[in-house]
Amino acid sequence: MQIIVWPNRYNLPRLPAAVAHEFHHNVRLSHAPWRHDISVAEYIVLEGLAESFAAALCGPDLLGPWVTTLTDEEIAHSRAVIGRALGVTGFDKVRGYLFGDQPAEAFGYEKTGLPYCAGYTVGYQVVQAYLRNTGRSIVEATFTPVEEIVAQSAFFVP
Repeated sequence: MQIIVWPNRYNLPRLPAAVAHEFHHNVRLSHAPWRHDISVAEYIVLEGLAESFAAALCGPDLLGPWVTTLTDEEIAHSRAVIGRALGVTGFDKVRGYLFGDQPAEAFGYEKTGLPYCAGYTVGYQVVQAYLRNTGRSIVEATFTPVEEIVAQSAFFVP
């Protein structure tokens, strides 16, 4: 695992949460291996689980800006756009829903009309809703199928 962090007052306290997030990927991906034909639903849940694990270990106040900086209006917009795209597959398409338009501009992939890291924020909120609705722990959720997490989160239900 490699994490590159600019060492400043904001980032250094968040380093343990970032490590926990990346470690969680190793656990989840041993259960549900990475595929290049990953869906939007799979990718947002992967990131939402990792960030929820970091929050459980380190506290939600130490989460990064990829899940903490969107406004309510941006979250509502992102929820609608991502909710319509849950079945989109292929990393070349999915990354636009996860990372947003700013990186799309920089790296030349298709824009989706989403703010920076919208998929991380939505994924975190989906997993948090799932945990609240089911009473399950993040450890239990780690080994739960994506479809179950999305359905029982009720996050995309109008």
